[in-house]
Amino acid sequence: MFKWLRNIFLKLGGKTELPTQKHIEKSVVVDPLLDAKIKDILAQKDRITNTGTSWYTVHITNPDSPRTIAVFTGDEIRTDSLVEIKAKRVAAEKERIKKAEQNARYKLAEAKVHIQTESVDAAETALSLAYSYIKIVKNQGLLDDYRQLRRDLASLREKLRLREIERLEAERKAREEQERKRREEEEERRRQFLLEQKRLEEQKEKERKRYEAELLSKEKREQKERERLAALDSEEKEEASAIKQLLASKGIIYLYHFTPRVNLQSIRNHGGLYSWKYCEKHNLTIPSPGGDMQSRALDQLHGLEDYVRLSFCDDHPMAYRLRNNDLVLLKIKIDVAWLKGTQYSDINAAAMDHHHGPGLRDLQRVDFQAVKRHYVSKSDEDFGPHQAEVLVKTHIPSKYIVNLDNPIEMDFD
Repeated sequence: MFKWLRNIFLKLGGKTELPTQKHIEKSVVVDPLLDAKIKDILAQKDRITNTGTSWYTVHITNPDSPRTIAVFTGDEIRTDSLVEIKAKRVAAEKERIKKAEQNARYKLAEAKVHIQTESVDAAETALSLAYSYIKIVKNQGLLDDYRQLRRDLASLREKLRLREIERLEAERKAREEQERKRREEEEERRRQFLLEQKRLEEQKEKERKRYEAELLSKEKREQKERERLAALDSEEKEEASAIKQLLASKGIIYLYHFTPRVNLQSIRNHGGLYSWKYCEKHNLTIPSPGGDMQSRALDQLHGLEDYVRLSFCDDHPMAYRLRNNDLVLLKIKIDVAWLKGTQYSDINAAAMDHHHGPGLRDLQRVDFQAVKRHYVSKSDEDFGPHQAEVLVKTHIPSKYIVNLDNPIEMDFD
């Protein structure tokens, strides 16, 4: 068909226009079948278009085999055109093969770098592209290189697989080691906890025993102290009979002790009156303790810090000095006067020139006329003797306090 068309174009003298029916009739005689085809082509010439490369496209409609025929224009058709086209095709194919070889070598080199850097996916991609180029080149050397790199990649995959297995195994061992350490630490904490519990229990038991021992010791001390106080409260002097007679002959029925009203509840709670030294030693809290630092220093100087001081008079001058303290007067049974530990002072026992002692002769120094007077002024010669005292050792039990629940209000008007 192309040969026939070429003859037509050549006989037309290289003109670029399409042949007409007239041209065809003058140039060549065709058989009926070919003539029918030509007529059909001419009938559809309006469908022929000129391409950008000087080609004409002839669309031949045939129900049995529809197809399109590309036709060269007359200017491009030469007798040697097929040879040139073939040469160009050969050159183009060589160039394509050359580029494919270059690309194959480049991708193989790239794959090798990826294998060296252990980039499996990148190496796989590069090798796949390289193989697509090698199929075009059909170079055995390149194919051998490709196969070697495939083996290297397979080795790399195995190496990485083994490495991953080693990593997973190392992680498993690390987890097991961590778990082992955790269990050991937990066991150690439990052991320490049990040891601490045991230590605390032993300490508690030790404290309990110590506390019981202290309680027992305290009870023993308190019992001993109670026995001591009971002895003080009950044992009489050898001269008790003579002392009773002397006091009775002088009309002394009660002794007296003044104190702030606020101290009454403490006296009831503690079961009586105590010396300030005893209160201090046994931690007995007194809301308003008597005496100041100077008087206590004088008591210690004379050895009288463990005595409760009582007066024969009910208007002791010292009470007047403390009249703003809401004082009350307690009446004490005379029986304490002949207790074994009791002493007697001819004047205020805080005075430097006083005389005190435990015997009848010491009691006889007391000026009973002076103690019976009331409101003796400081200038009076009886002022000192009026303050004569009875000093009861350590404690005066509540049983000796006549009016503890109904003390006398002291009137200083």
